[in-house]
Amino acid sequence: MTDPFSVFEVPRRLALDTAAAEAAWIAKARDLHPDHVACATPSAIAEATARAAAFNAAWKILRDPHARAKAWLEAEGVRLDAARGGLPPQLAMRGFRIQEAVESRDGGDAAADAELDALEREVGADLAAARHDFDALCASEPGASDPSRSDFAARVLEWVGRFAYLLRQEAQLLDARGDA
Repeated sequence: MTDPFSVFEVPRRLALDTAAAEAAWIAKARDLHPDHVACATPSAIAEATARAAAFNAAWKILRDPHARAKAWLEAEGVRLDAARGGLPPQLAMRGFRIQEAVESRDGGDAAADAELDALEREVGADLAAARHDFDALCASEPGASDPSRSDFAARVLEWVGRFAYLLRQEAQLLDARGDA
């Protein structure tokens, strides 16, 4: 994967001023648009299209905190699969509760809808807390040469794994409701 921080020409940091970045994206996207070379050679058009596509892909990653954290880890040389097995037990147990509630509801258990409602509130609260945790991570990011950077990367990796699991639980609940 191409480093979205390099493509977007911003420092490799978790924190991102999204309003400023969006304004920069709009201006640069306008400049990179392939229509500016519509009368050029096919290779120039293809090159302009590829540059615009890479820039748009970088913006899609950088504007999403979860995707940005994964890109940051990759740029730091951290393997994303290193987080496997570190799931907090309460999240795993809730996964089982979700599955049981869906099966109960599908089996005609009227109380299962109330359980699904409660699970949706739990997942929503945990997602909000995880977003807050990401903001705290952004605020505490050490400098590139700081010796604590590897410990920090481990915390980011843990957050990425936890957030991904919460997103899967949210999707599972939405699917159970028919909203996905």
